[in-house]
Amino acid sequence: MADDRLQGPFAPLASSQFKESNLQQQLELVTREKEWLSKELATQQAEFAEYRTTKLATITRLQTELDMQTEAARAAREAADRTAAELATLRQTHEQTAAQLAKVQDELAVSREQFLHEMDAQKRVVAGYEGLVKDTKAQAEQAEGTLLEREREREGEKCSEPTWGLTTGILKEMRLCALLL
Repeated sequence: MADDRLQGPFAPLASSQFKESNLQQQLELVTREKEWLSKELATQQAEFAEYRTTKLATITRLQTELDMQTEAARAAREAADRTAAELATLRQTHEQTAAQLAKVQDELAVSREQFLHEMDAQKRVVAGYEGLVKDTKAQAEQAEGTLLEREREREGEKCSEPTWGLTTGILKEMRLCALLL
C-alpha cells in the first residue's frame, strides 16, 4: 500500500512521462518513416524522370521516323503520279504510232500492189517492144538482104547511077531504124 500512496501524487507525472516517451517514440518512428518515404519518393521521382526521358527520346525518334516515312510516302506518291502520267502519255503515243504504222503499212501494201501491177504492165510493154524490135530487125535484115540481092542483080545489069543512090539511102535508113530499136 505504501506503493499506492507514493504512486498517487506521482501517477499523473509518470503517466505524463510515459505518454511523452510514447509520443517521443512515435515521433521517431514517424520521422524515420518520413525519411524513408522521402528517400522512396526521391528514388521514384528519379526513376520516373529517367523513364520519362527515355520515353520522350523514343517518342521523338519515332516521330522523326514517322515524319521521314510520311515524306518518303508523299514523294513516292508524287513519283507514282508522274509515272502514271508518263505512262498515259506513252500509251497515247504508242496508240498513235500504231495507228500511223498500220496506215503506212496499208499504203505500202497498196503501193506495192500498184508497183507490181505497173511492173507487169511494163514487162508486157517491154516484151511487146522486144518482139517488135525483133520483127523490125528481121524485116530490116530481110529488106537489106533483098536490096543487096537486087543491087547485085542490077550491078550485073549495070544499073543507072540515080537508082543506085536511092538504094543506098534506103539501106542507110533501115540500118538507122534497126539501131534505134
